[in-house]
Amino acid sequence: VVSTQSTGKKQITNNQLRMTSSIPVTALYGGIFGLTNIFLCTKVSSKRSALHVSRGDGLREIVRNALFPEYGIPDTSTFLEQTEKYSSLAKEIRAHANFYEYVPLSLTLFLLLEVNGTEKKWLHLGLGSLLVFRLLHQAGMKVKHADWRRKVGIIGQFGILVAASVANIAQALQH
Repeated sequence: VVSTQSTGKKQITNNQLRMTSSIPVTALYGGIFGLTNIFLCTKVSSKRSALHVSRGDGLREIVRNALFPEYGIPDTSTFLEQTEKYSSLAKEIRAHANFYEYVPLSLTLFLLLEVNGTEKKWLHLGLGSLLVFRLLHQAGMKVKHADWRRKVGIIGQFGILVAASVANIAQALQH
């Protein structure tokens, strides 16, 4: 920081500005979460392709096959069997949607923490935990009933979101 004689205000040089605007921790996890998002998108797309569903979760196909079999995909399975068949697609869609409900806000909160000077170890702890919780939640979505992975994943996600929110409020009140 360079002090000016005439105004007494501090000036920041271009080099210092580049250093203060660096956000390597959030950038690292943002990239990892971006790839995770592509993985989840691919799972939804491949499941839709396998089930011949162009959009949605397959409900339209189930109803069409039940009410208008001549216009649907030939399928001799019962209504219950069809709903079970398409339930895997609904789970993949929900896992992806849940990711979108929580990860962008969480990343934004951690970005603010990083810009405001939070130590890197806390950022890594929070974002690394967030990654583990998101993976646990996604794995827990594969089973028929909510198991420990899904529960731990969502409770952990809420904990990370609350901690990052409170930390941002605390930082804002200190300045």
